Amino acid sequence: DRLEARGAFFRDVSGWECADWYAGQGRDPNKEPLVLSWGRESWFPQWEAEHRACREGVILMDMSFMSKFLVQGRDAGVLLNRISTANVNGDVGKIVY
Repeated sequence: DRLEARGAFFRDVSGWECADWYAGQGRDPNKEPLVLSWGRESWFPQWEAEHRACREGVILMDMSFMSKFLVQGRDAGVLLNRISTANVNGDVGKIVY
């Protein structure tokens, strides 16, 4: 609610709904003209200001979508197959994408 009140535009990032950019306090990002292009988007000035604040100041960023989990045990592969979109049950020591 606090992010929405500050004009956050939300999108899906790895299954997590995250604030992608901010239209600014009191403005509704869903009513902003959303023009997608290969150039600078309509929301670039807001995005640029946020990134400048990151480079020149201090921020706190939620990176929950990049979490790692240790899943182990006899049925670990079966469980991961159930919650994943692909067959990830494989040999120990192998990486599956």
